[in-house]
Amino acid sequence: MNEILKFLGGVSVMVAAAAWLARTLISHQFTKDLEKFKTDLRQAAFEHEVRFRRSDDKVAEHIYQIYGHLRTLRNAVGSYINFIERSDQPSKKEKLETVDKANREFWEYYGANRLYIPPALDKKVESLGERLTKIANEFTYGLEREKRGTYDGPDHWAQAFEAVKNDANPVFEELIYAFRRRLGVADDSEQIA
Repeated sequence: MNEILKFLGGVSVMVAAAAWLARTLISHQFTKDLEKFKTDLRQAAFEHEVRFRRSDDKVAEHIYQIYGHLRTLRNAVGSYINFIERSDQPSKKEKLETVDKANREFWEYYGANRLYIPPALDKKVESLGERLTKIANEFTYGLEREKRGTYDGPDHWAQAFEAVKNDANPVFEELIYAFRRRLGVADDSEQIA
């Protein structure tokens, strides 16, 4: 009987040792796998952050460029429809050429890069571009009819001035605020009511 107890005791010690060894090996492998998973997760998070930062930088650059083209177009239209012209300023014909160039450059850049503009901003940008184009076209039509002496419609000078002042400029200011918010540089005190 002693022999049986010794044998069972030996087997028990061997089973316990094997269990301990198995548990240690599994725990070690699990810890190793967990560390590898954590490393892979950190690397994936870093890659995502870099990709997001690059994407965000592209969005910021295109917002900046579109803002510049819109500002140039708005200023060109404002100069074109101005009531008062000094002798040292370009003629209406030259100002129209400036409007045409600014309009073309805006639409070319915007059309090629609107993918980078968030949808809500995209609609406002497109709306303002269309409005400025329409103001310039209607004003040009009025000037041409005025030169021929066939214009009997409303005062195209006043209409164009009011359209820029009351339609285009407020939308432009809203866009500036929206661009600033998107770029993270907006001050809530400047929010358009």
